[in-house]
Amino acid sequence: MDFLINYSDYDENEAIKVCREYNLFKEEAYLYAKMQREDEAFNVLVKNSANLTDTIEFVLQFKMSKMD
Repeated sequence: MDFLINYSDYDENEAIKVCREYNLFKEEAYLYAKMQREDEAFNVLVKNSANLTDTIEFVLQFKMSKMD
């Protein structure tokens, strides 16, 4: 996640494929949100999260960081 947040010189669609391959759902959701595809980001989190509270916290954290 740190790499995705701190660097921007990568193909986001390729990064999403890598995230899917390695089950990095939060990272995949982050990329969708970064690409302003929030519905897809939310769907990834809901479908793959075992804990809805964690999903909500992640969404709130991301929304807060976008406001800064």
